Amino acid sequence: MKVHEFFQLGRYVDDTWAVVLKEKMDELFQHITNMDPHIKFTVEAPGPDGGVPFLDTYSTTGENGEIVTRVYRKPTHTDLYLNWHSHHPLSAKLSVIRTLFHRAEIVCSTQALLDQEKDHLRTVLRINDYPDWAIHKGSRTIPNVQDNEHTQNDTKSKPKGYIVVPYVSGLSEPFKRIMCGTGIQVYFKGASTLKSLLCSPKDKDPKDKTQNAIYCINCGDCGAKYIGETGRTVGERHTEHIKSSQSAIYRHIQETGHRIPNVSEDGVQILCKESNIVHRKIIEAMYIKYNDPILNRNIGKMDIPDIYDESLKEEGALAIPKIKQSIPKIKLKKSHRCDHNDALTINIRSEYEII
Repeated sequence: MKVHEFFQLGRYVDDTWAVVLKEKMDELFQHITNMDPHIKFTVEAPGPDGGVPFLDTYSTTGENGEIVTRVYRKPTHTDLYLNWHSHHPLSAKLSVIRTLFHRAEIVCSTQALLDQEKDHLRTVLRINDYPDWAIHKGSRTIPNVQDNEHTQNDTKSKPKGYIVVPYVSGLSEPFKRIMCGTGIQVYFKGASTLKSLLCSPKDKDPKDKTQNAIYCINCGDCGAKYIGETGRTVGERHTEHIKSSQSAIYRHIQETGHRIPNVSEDGVQILCKESNIVHRKIIEAMYIKYNDPILNRNIGKMDIPDIYDESLKEEGALAIPKIKQSIPKIKLKKSHRCDHNDALTINIRSEYEII
């Protein structure tokens, strides 16, 4: 087929929309199907009303031959959205309302279809326990983002930095207001989900190839421990401990003649994996504080506040993942010192600052 034989042609990822003459439809389907033997296509022909679903739109032909669009939902759609009583920030729930009404505004091509869609959304949101005030607030017409982009950039000053903290209803909201008053933008993250706890689709890395880890090396003769962290592979770091004259493990070998296990042996353990460098150093300091390993010459790069001592004494290493959840994710850049020391933040003794 030639391009000029299409009345309309559009594509989004693997979905293609085409308006052609009826007698050309089979020819078009055969043409694209035969282009590659490894790629197979399906075709969605117009239904009894002449409509065709495409993504979340349903298009039909109007009385004057124009294309009329409305919001499309699959027959299996349940109309279940984020419940109002779920443990999520208010902004997330209002975003559900805004998104649904915004989609209705841009998809529905006539006022009658738009009013019908909005009535449906109000009914569905009430079923999901959304109060009328929230529906009214979230359904208000949203100004065009592009039209207001320059105005917002001019009126709003850039924050000094940002942190990401777990969301706790009743606590996170006032915490965000306090931090915003200091110029720090706060974002919330969800707690662990069943999927994150139960699913592990990737194979585990070999111990010597593991990166971003907190590890423990045990002496093969006396059981003395060394706890450390690395963003590189544990195998590389283990080799450095054995060969570097500055290493506490190297000095232990020279002074005692004891044997240090290879990475593949049980004497080397992966305690935890963490890609965020600040979190990794915090967790390392917690393990050092709890285990008090003989071969460590310092307490790590972070000072752990005494408020965590009780949890570490009662639950031991099991408390460390829980404490980690209470620590904000801080974006850092090198250059200056930053001393924060309270229940939520850690005293950073290395050369970093919040950005």
